[in-house]
Amino acid sequence: MDSSGPTIDGFNRRSLFARTALAGAGVSGMAALLSACGDSDDASDVAGTRRGLTFAYPQSGGTERFLRVVRNGAEQAGKDMGVEVKITATKKFDQVEQGRLVRAAAASKPDGIITGVWDGDIMREPVTSAVEDGIPVVIMNSGADFVEPFGAVTYVGWDEFQVAVDAGKRMKDEGAQRVLAVNHEVGSLPLDIRLDGFKKGFGGSLRTIGVEGTDPVDARNRIRSALGGSDFDGVIALGQPSGDPALQALRDAGKNGQVVFGTFDFSPTLLDGIKAGDISFAVDQQQYLQGYYSVVVLTLLNEYEFRPPKETLTTGGFVTKENAGAITKLAKQTIR
Repeated sequence: MDSSGPTIDGFNRRSLFARTALAGAGVSGMAALLSACGDSDDASDVAGTRRGLTFAYPQSGGTERFLRVVRNGAEQAGKDMGVEVKITATKKFDQVEQGRLVRAAAASKPDGIITGVWDGDIMREPVTSAVEDGIPVVIMNSGADFVEPFGAVTYVGWDEFQVAVDAGKRMKDEGAQRVLAVNHEVGSLPLDIRLDGFKKGFGGSLRTIGVEGTDPVDARNRIRSALGGSDFDGVIALGQPSGDPALQALRDAGKNGQVVFGTFDFSPTLLDGIKAGDISFAVDQQQYLQGYYSVVVLTLLNEYEFRPPKETLTTGGFVTKENAGAITKLAKQTIR
């Protein structure tokens, strides 16, 4: 993916939606834009013209905090756009089960489907069958490379590889030379891409351990064991399910604040760790916007035949001690 454009906080600015969000327009600006596109200045009239639209969002791992934020974005967009968003979810990450949910959603003949693609082999048939049936599909959060092969409308998410490169560079710039990477979902395509990008950006010594993200106690013990007697001067967690136990493990080992600790995504606990100085940075992908924009894209497509770009990127930069306080308030509302 091209990464030659100008950057903010080290991230590429290639998406109109991402630039709009960074400029301060945010979701309210998008809602205002949609209202302006209608036949009436009355927003309720505009919403009324969309009440017949129904979008399906089959979500894998619906109990994870990260995806609860995505879900909130999709639900709020449904309210703002005056459309129905039907969300079904697996209890844990399961791409096979998600494929079944996509097939079930397609059978109900919705006006659009929103889904992530973590395994192209598993998701190819469910997605392409929906597209062949005339149902527009937005690939969200993971699976940018499958938009064209699967015939999807667009990808809404972040540039997984480039963001990870930037995180690796930041880790290096902050002085780390020997880093422990914690992967909470071994075999996950996005996390593999994330790890590869981080390796490229960091360029130093890197050891990776796998933990079970659904078992934070065991993950904490495994990370603490890896840290014991080691000379790691940096830790990178590949997501919030590995970030929370990594923070606790660092505190158990008495190494909090003594190593450069970065994490992809965050939770209220991790934000508190940033404010306390135990975490150097968290990579923010603004996942609320992923759910929100996916509904916006499908609404515009159905109402006005507006075609989005191939990628709609939502990268928000880094969360550090300087801005963690403001984001904490929104994280408690599961908006950030």
